[in-house]
Amino acid sequence: MDVHEGTATVREALRFSAYLRQPYEVPEAQKDADVEEIIELLELQPLADALVFSLGGEARKRVTIGVELASKPELLLFLDEPTSGLDGQSAWNIIRFLRKLADHGQAILCTIHQPSSLLFESFDRLLLLQRGGETVCAHPNGNPEVDSNILHLRRSISVTSELIHPLSASTSLVTVQCARTTSTLPNTCST
Repeated sequence: MDVHEGTATVREALRFSAYLRQPYEVPEAQKDADVEEIIELLELQPLADALVFSLGGEARKRVTIGVELASKPELLLFLDEPTSGLDGQSAWNIIRFLRKLADHGQAILCTIHQPSSLLFESFDRLLLLQRGGETVCAHPNGNPEVDSNILHLRRSISVTSELIHPLSASTSLVTVQCARTTSTLPNTCST
């Protein structure tokens, strides 16, 4: 759920988070610079001075991600269902922003239920769970085995051939998106 002070601007919401959540020793000018970098990274420049209550669902999700980034997470950014409630295009944009963050070195862990094929392919590592938390498949993404793993997954969870995507049944997807650059995370993202 995206809960923000509706009468604040996007920039004010991010600054509020930076001022309160970054260490006191970090100069205010540095916190402001961090906020401007986040605004640029999340492509919020045209909305930086807009009131939060006037934003649509996708922009509000980006503000929520920005508020978390403004705290300068040292190790991991965890997002629980960042695409929930969004249409397909908006969900794709949110994942595109997360991909940009990962490519800039931010380690991200997020849960996503029933992603589209495009979203599915955007993650570096996948952990697929079925009802009861049982692991169905865990592997790095972006390699030739992905297609065969998806076919295996389709058979293992008894998804009919009428479904476009193998995860459209009662399977949940927990995705782990790790930065491709060196990270302080141990290489245990997929189990």
